[in-house]
Amino acid sequence: MQASEPGPATKAPILLVVENEPLIRVTLAEFLELSGFAVVQSANAAEALSLLEADAPVDLLFSDVDMPGTMNGFGLAEWVHSHRPEVPVLLTSGLPQMLLHAQALSDECHTLMQKPYKLDAVERRIRGLLGGAMNDKA
Repeated sequence: MQASEPGPATKAPILLVVENEPLIRVTLAEFLELSGFAVVQSANAAEALSLLEADAPVDLLFSDVDMPGTMNGFGLAEWVHSHRPEVPVLLTSGLPQMLLHAQALSDECHTLMQKPYKLDAVERRIRGLLGGAMNDKA
C-alpha cells in the first residue's frame, strides 16, 4: 500500500514525534509518513511544548522519555494530559528505570513502548491509540 496525498475529504492524522537522537527521529518520521501520517518533528520537549502551546494541530504525541533540557517526556505527557486531553500520548524509553516510573503513573495519561522497538509495532500502537479516527482515513 502506498501513501497518497490527503485529499480535501481526508486528512492524515498529525503526529508530533519528539526524539533528541536525529537518526532515530528522522527514520521514524519517514516511516510514519510512508504509512500515511503527517509528521511534525521536535528534537526536545521545549520545542514540542512551543508547538503545543501555539495550538498546533496534533492528533497524537510520540515522545522519548529521556531528553536533554528541563522537561522530559513524562513532563511533556503530563502537560498534554492537562492542556490537550484529546491528544493521546505514546512514550518510549530504553531505560529500565523509566519503565518502572511509567508503570507507577496513571494509564489514562499515556502508554509506553520499550526501546528498541520495531517500526511496524510503533505504527500498530499509534493506529490503536487513534482508534476510529484512523478508520475514517482508510
